[in-house]
Amino acid sequence: METHFCWKCQKEMPFLDENEWKKVSPLLRPSMQELRDYLTLHRCSLQVARSAVKTQVGIKFEQITGMSGIHFDTIYHHRRSDWGPVCGQCGLLLRTSKAKLCAQCWTVAEPEPVMPPPYKLPIKKSLVAALGLILLILLCGPWLLYAYGLSNITGSPEPAKIALISPENKALIWKELKEQGAIQVEVLTPYDIYSLLLDKPYPAGTCLAWYVARNYNHDHLQDRRMLYWHISGEALTVWLTRHWSSDELLAKALEIRQSKAKP
Repeated sequence: METHFCWKCQKEMPFLDENEWKKVSPLLRPSMQELRDYLTLHRCSLQVARSAVKTQVGIKFEQITGMSGIHFDTIYHHRRSDWGPVCGQCGLLLRTSKAKLCAQCWTVAEPEPVMPPPYKLPIKKSLVAALGLILLILLCGPWLLYAYGLSNITGSPEPAKIALISPENKALIWKELKEQGAIQVEVLTPYDIYSLLLDKPYPAGTCLAWYVARNYNHDHLQDRRMLYWHISGEALTVWLTRHWSSDELLAKALEIRQSKAKP
């Protein structure tokens, strides 16, 4: 509720907001009928009927505003949304919601800024856009991580100085690194990270390549924090399977074992 000067009543009057108006408006017609019934029954003047009848809408208006003795025809024009904004010059309400000129001081009302409605993406389009974004992340994400992981590594591993490695040593290294099946390293791609996340069996040679990558990264990482350690380790593991043969990886693993075994 707001209080403003009413030019019809020529005094300060309460103006009802929309929530208050919803409580009052259903009682307007029944109150009009109450007044008519009193006039018919008593055959008196309208002024006498108004003084005698305390209508439902008048009671409700008094409960909301604290102002008594207000008749339904007066309440009709005290809905705040039917009036315009407050005049910036004289402080009175513009007489209608569409008024462009104050009838009291003749000041031109400043138009209220019209804000464009917020753009709402249709549900179907937003769903398609979300799915497209997810698909783009799934397709490009592994390759971006792969590229970043390699960029965090200084240099690249050098092949082993061991010229030849016996079949017995190959089998020994393969078994010690818990590889299974035939001695043949499968070429990995950055997408193989998904199979690792799903807890599927590692492709053949993954543990071997990881062993070589982990040993090299121990002294060649720019950022050694845990997250970047894992990203660079995965990246170099993939790179080794794509650029080194099975024999080169086995020879390097054997060389690492021998260097660690030295006192």
